[in-house]
Amino acid sequence: MKLINYLKGLVWTTVLLLLLSLWVSLFYYYQILSSSGLRYAYLIVPLISVLSGGFVVGRNSKEKGFLEGLKVGIIYLGIVILCGLLFHTTFNFHFLIYSILLLLTTMLGSMIGINFKKRNI
Repeated sequence: MKLINYLKGLVWTTVLLLLLSLWVSLFYYYQILSSSGLRYAYLIVPLISVLSGGFVVGRNSKEKGFLEGLKVGIIYLGIVILCGLLFHTTFNFHFLIYSILLLLTTMLGSMIGINFKKRNI
């Protein structure tokens, strides 16, 4: 698969992550979202973002959507780990579970996306 398709998925993931984060922060600022709801948003927003990024990659791939989703998930996770190292974040068991969940969600999005390919009629 071409590199441009992986970049499309990563850009889509990043843009959606930024937009959803802005949306959640505005809800929290105007006290529509409580602090307990904010904890769930920290989990749900990245999952929705990588699901949609995996969907985009799966839609552009020809076969083996789970493998394409795994590749994009590993690239995304590598970026997250590099940012964590840059900001001196500690990695623990919760991060491992979170990473596995991100990878599985990206694979799921890619498997769903491969069934919604553009059809040339």
